[in-house]
Amino acid sequence: MLCIALAACPGPPPPNPTPWGEGAFELGVHDLNDMPRFGASVDALLEAGAQGGFHVPVTYRVIGHAEHEVTFAHVVRRKSDSVLVSQGSRLFDVTGGVWTGSVIPIFICPTPIGTNALGEALTLEVTASRSGGEVVARQTVEVTLSCPESSAYCASICKG
Repeated sequence: MLCIALAACPGPPPPNPTPWGEGAFELGVHDLNDMPRFGASVDALLEAGAQGGFHVPVTYRVIGHAEHEVTFAHVVRRKSDSVLVSQGSRLFDVTGGVWTGSVIPIFICPTPIGTNALGEALTLEVTASRSGGEVVARQTVEVTLSCPESSAYCASICKG
């Protein structure tokens, strides 16, 4: 009898994986029409950067939180073998309500030697942390990148 009574009682709720909670942070990758798509899988076109490399444009959206000096750290890996393609971070003040960062270029090419970033599924993970290092949110999307049609140079530096 005791087992039946205990089985019917719910346990404590699972801990929230991040302080901002589910849905408070969204990662948008700009699709082939240069529109931010907030979702699990996106095809995107690389854009030329000022120093001759190529970037994937992304947008961050935070709903219902205001934080001073939030670090948004990104890691891009090839999905098939977890090879590192890119990593870096940006610091923003999140102003509350619905905050949307401007278009943020994430550097992709030239890739490390022997690393192809074109036409393959890449995993883009962004972790948001407070100034003390506490992780407040994390979001991951899958992206498949291509070069602009007129850029043979892009293809040459994005295939490692």
